[in-house]
Amino acid sequence: MGGVERNDEIGEGGAQVLTGPNPFMGFRGEDLMASVEALGKEATAHPTLLLEQQAELVREMTRVLAGQSDLKPPSQDKRFADPAWTANPFYRVFLGGYLAWSNSLEEYIDKTSFDHRTKERARFVTQLITSALSPSNSFVNPAALKRAIDTGGVSVVNGLRNMMSDLFTNKGMPTQVDKSAFEVGKNLAITEGSVVFRNDVLELIQYKAQTEQVYEIPLLAVPPQINKFYAYDLSPNNSLLDFLVKGGLQVFAISWRNPTVAQRDWGFDTYASAIIEAIDAVREITKVEKINAVGACVGAMTLSAVLGYYAAGGETPLNSATHLVAV
Repeated sequence: MGGVERNDEIGEGGAQVLTGPNPFMGFRGEDLMASVEALGKEATAHPTLLLEQQAELVREMTRVLAGQSDLKPPSQDKRFADPAWTANPFYRVFLGGYLAWSNSLEEYIDKTSFDHRTKERARFVTQLITSALSPSNSFVNPAALKRAIDTGGVSVVNGLRNMMSDLFTNKGMPTQVDKSAFEVGKNLAITEGSVVFRNDVLELIQYKAQTEQVYEIPLLAVPPQINKFYAYDLSPNNSLLDFLVKGGLQVFAISWRNPTVAQRDWGFDTYASAIIEAIDAVREITKVEKINAVGACVGAMTLSAVLGYYAAGGETPLNSATHLVAV
């Protein structure tokens, strides 16, 4: 964006906030390695702390084996809702050992000399590891065993099929939904609209009015760059855009381009500049001086950068800006 002096330190800080580790942006291998390296250095620099925590873990494990531990999973943790986890001696010890281990890791991180940022990163990494190694993910999960019996083994076959599909088609990450069940324009993103502007970074969708009269000031929806525009438009009963259009608003939405290696040099400025072009397009189409905008997650953060750019230049093309699930 022209007219404002570039600040590399601010840009680098913004990139750190955006990319890691951040559940909205996904998890990177370098985040894992950096946190593991930090934990290793801490253990080497303060071996006494590590030994003390190991001793406490051994004491807690002894209490678990003796049936004297008070450890219980949080009431909202649905992974261990099956009564077998507390009623069956084997499962009770299995769960108690897991809770003792995972709690010990949390306590160790709390006692380290890490700064707040490093502690949060280390805690995030250990939570990923402990969640992946949870007893609920094992073959002896009582709910899974009951399901296998009830289905005559079909659930096991389906689970293995899903696992193989994730390994070969989803980079080893668990798929949360059946992607084949959704088709854009049929049972997903069916609110009627058309593309009215595009540049190298985005397409701008204008939605068809569903009321006889519409409000004068239009609304531009800015989705996260790592999601699709139809995060705002999942189904008629679960669509923000459909709700807004039926409420009489003139609604526009950005659909981000899927970047490839050819767009590897795109940066924060690239997306902010594209939003500015989209805002200008909406103003031109609707013949208004100011528009409203709503951004979600990283889209909201980029929109905030645009607001700062406008403020620095003394421009006020936005009447209001709403941020959803944004830092």
